[in-house]
Amino acid sequence: MNPVEVFEGESPVILGQPHGGTFIPAKVASQFNANGLKIADTDWHIHRLYKGLLPQATVVQATFNRYLIDVNRDPSGKSLYPGLVTTELCPTLDFEGQDIYNKGAEPDAQEIESRLQTYHTAYHAALLEQLNRIKKKYGIVLLFDCHSIRSYLPNLFEGALPELNLGTNNGKSCDSKIEKVAIDMCEKDGRYKMRRTKRV
Repeated sequence: MNPVEVFEGESPVILGQPHGGTFIPAKVASQFNANGLKIADTDWHIHRLYKGLLPQATVVQATFNRYLIDVNRDPSGKSLYPGLVTTELCPTLDFEGQDIYNKGAEPDAQEIESRLQTYHTAYHAALLEQLNRIKKKYGIVLLFDCHSIRSYLPNLFEGALPELNLGTNNGKSCDSKIEKVAIDMCEKDGRYKMRRTKRV
């Protein structure tokens, strides 16, 4: 099983899809409880949702599930949102705060390190390779991190989520000029409820 699939395009845009994979090794699946086996927090149908979004965009997809390891988390285990409820590098709880492992079967430090090297590192290496390829060709590259999420997750967010979230991680992940262009385009389109958020 290849942990990452890459579809090379020739535009300056890369679509990263870190949470659409469903692969869980049999050994890990045997450690999940019934709730964990649902892999309910997967970004379901992400490939279909973004298919054809941008002609010739490069796509980098994780084929493994985020319950195995979340490639959008710091490899050190540092919280993505300090002081707020979030999931771990190797999640032990789902988005609703419920256990996903059988009692006592949670990954230990050695297992987390193994997953980090096998999956997390592979995804980011593939992403970096494409970033370097595109930047070498155009001098610039734009990475769009693609997600889908349930509308109601009271353990994480208050109220209903809008149809479209534009996240900048407090301006760390996106230049303000690019952010403004994206917001202006969404507002002009007018078909979707949209919110700019600093959290994601």
